[in-house]
Amino acid sequence: MSLEDARRYLSSTRLRALLAMIETVFEDASACLFAAQAEIVGVASTVETIEAATGPAGQERLLADTETARMHVNRVAGRFDYLAQTGCELGQQAMDLQRLLSDQAGDLRMASILAIQSRVVSVSVVDHAETLSRFSDTARHLLSHAETIFAELRTTLLKNEEVLKATSLKLQEMHRRALALTEHADRMSALVRRVSEERVISDLAAGTRGAVGATDRALEAAIPRLQAGDTFRQRIEHVAAIVEIADASEKQLGCRLGDLAALQLASAAETVRSEIASTLCAFSDISDHRSACFAQLRDLAASEKMKALVDMSGLARDFVAGLEDLETDRTHLGSGMAAVAARYAEASKKTEELVEIQEQMHLLGVNATLVAGRAGEDGFAMMEIARQLRDATTAIGQRTRMIAEKMHLQQLAAELFNTPGEIPADADSVEAVCVITRHSDNLSDALHRAMQIAQSSGTSEIDEAAKLLTDFVSNEIIRLNLPPTPPQFAIAPGDLGAVDEIRSLYTMASERNLHDHVIGQSPSLIEDSTKQSEDAVLEDVFFA
Repeated sequence: MSLEDARRYLSSTRLRALLAMIETVFEDASACLFAAQAEIVGVASTVETIEAATGPAGQERLLADTETARMHVNRVAGRFDYLAQTGCELGQQAMDLQRLLSDQAGDLRMASILAIQSRVVSVSVVDHAETLSRFSDTARHLLSHAETIFAELRTTLLKNEEVLKATSLKLQEMHRRALALTEHADRMSALVRRVSEERVISDLAAGTRGAVGATDRALEAAIPRLQAGDTFRQRIEHVAAIVEIADASEKQLGCRLGDLAALQLASAAETVRSEIASTLCAFSDISDHRSACFAQLRDLAASEKMKALVDMSGLARDFVAGLEDLETDRTHLGSGMAAVAARYAEASKKTEELVEIQEQMHLLGVNATLVAGRAGEDGFAMMEIARQLRDATTAIGQRTRMIAEKMHLQQLAAELFNTPGEIPADADSVEAVCVITRHSDNLSDALHRAMQIAQSSGTSEIDEAAKLLTDFVSNEIIRLNLPPTPPQFAIAPGDLGAVDEIRSLYTMASERNLHDHVIGQSPSLIEDSTKQSEDAVLEDVFFA
């Protein structure tokens, strides 16, 4: 290479373009390496999750949690069986209440007819017609109010009956789903035992982990090599500074400094080319380790036991989702049953009003009987009607109390739907299900990543980084070489200040050594170097 060849690249425009290219290439190459490292870290995390799940401790814990969850879902199925039976009984009781209401309606109609008859008969009772007429009017008024309350009561009970019918059907369907989950849990337990009895996955995972470690160590060793780009950038900045000083100097000195800049540029190109060559060798090692790692991962992903793990993870996720859906539906039913219980409580208050009316009617009947008795034979018919009315209202009162008692029992049963019931889920069961949820989520994600990574193809990040560096060294500037014997220049004493300024820019020994070979050290630098050596000797003597 002639100095003229190198000087062609010393324009500020070309040097700026070279600096921009250095920054882009080495930053992109570094990004590729870090991405490759992140990929390997992801593989390591994936393998660690799989290995933890398939190792003895992980399998033992998973077996225990799966068994606990299986017992939990059995309790859940029992609980929904109990609730379904309760719902069925509530529906049956609601129908019984409707029959009682029908009987009550007949009693009320009979009482109303008797009240009307008493009004007609009261006129024939001499001397007591007015008193008995008031009795009849009061009785009719009370019975009219009772019929209004009865209508409201009937509407409430009909609404509850409709809700209870729908709830009973829903609970039976939920019980069937809970039973299906018990079978689901049995299959999950069988898969867990199947995986735990086989060491193939653990062995494959251990082999993959070893390949991952080798790849990661190779990447760790390769990343610092890209610092060569930063070193090269600094040297090009120094070349640009020399060119700037040369352009500002008189012609002869400027020519000498231009040659110095060209030599420094060629030296920097040789150095970075050598560094990139060794870096590409390191990349080749990384690719070999990565290929081995992915081969292990493909074997792991293709194993029968890995497929069993995938099935187990899917079952676990479906199992947990099924439990959550059941609890969501139970909560929704609970709110509906709370409304049913509230309506029963409200209806119970209405029955209290009916009982009060019955008591007033009974008292009216007694008084009417006494008044009619004083009328002798004229009051006999009135006495009979009063007796019949009193008997009818007594029957109404008894049936009303029976209805109130049944509604209270319905209310209590409906309120059970907002509590865990007779078969509660203990804390250990809930925790086991939570553990399986986390475990299945983590394992499912790890298996999905493993499958994706194992099936990935195409150019790797390492290949992209290698291509960037290969294209970079093919650039004509990077192909520059120093002459076998670099020339030496004599510098006039008056120009030594500019030369010393240039030498002070250097940050690398290779730059200073080339500079000193081409131009030689200035007397002031030699004097400083000699003084530093003498000071070092005196210091050694003093502290000896």
